[in-house]
Amino acid sequence: TIFRGFYSRRYIHDFRARKAYIQNILDKSDELRHQLAANREKIAREEKERKLEESKRNFCKITENLHHLVSTKACPGVYNSPYALD
Repeated sequence: TIFRGFYSRRYIHDFRARKAYIQNILDKSDELRHQLAANREKIAREEKERKLEESKRNFCKITENLHHLVSTKACPGVYNSPYALD
């Protein structure tokens, strides 16, 4: 006995096929979400490293021409002997 709507329920609006399709979409979206999170962490880490390198380079650029500000008291020279008492 074939009941009303058998063909459409069996082949067109198949519950199990739709359930498998939705599960497949959920699995792919979870995988994509994990990939995006890993990519976001990688980009953040690279940006942090880039900023650190830039700050080091900027610090070296600023301080490389400040040698004339160092006093001879800090760096003993010809006129203040390391053996002299202060």
